[in-house]
Amino acid sequence: MQSLQATWMGPSSIALWSASGSLADALAEDLPEAASLGQVTELSLAVPGEPLKRRKVAARQVAVADLLPLLPALATDDGLSDTLRVWSMAARLGLELAARQAVVPTATPGEAHWRVVLSHPADRRRFSEVVAALPLAARLIPTRERGTARVLTADMAVHAFL
Repeated sequence: MQSLQATWMGPSSIALWSASGSLADALAEDLPEAASLGQVTELSLAVPGEPLKRRKVAARQVAVADLLPLLPALATDDGLSDTLRVWSMAARLGLELAARQAVVPTATPGEAHWRVVLSHPADRRRFSEVVAALPLAARLIPTRERGTARVLTADMAVHAFL
């Protein structure tokens, strides 16, 4: 597992955290432009593969809008964690859909946003590929110290991100 991880926080932020070593070192190595974005916080995350275990991590919680200029430009090679690589793929897909105007306005009480429209088979295929590639660490929800851990389905996390 590469050091810098990216976990969907919803409704519009991602937590950057280090799987090993310091957060500052992981950011400096993998995504130095994000080192001053957002705010540093401590999260309690469910640990993948270890039921009912929690891990406290230092994280930088960053708005997706602030990460959007950075994520699509990341090389999706072996130098990145799977979480960063897949969120980079999702950001590219979202920007391409927006550029083609494959979005519709959506309103719920108190908020309005754009929702992607996956009407072309190629778009649905790419969406499915991102969903299939999204690792558990990319969709862990910070939890209380005790109780059931919440984990979004990959489909829900990618839809929310886009």
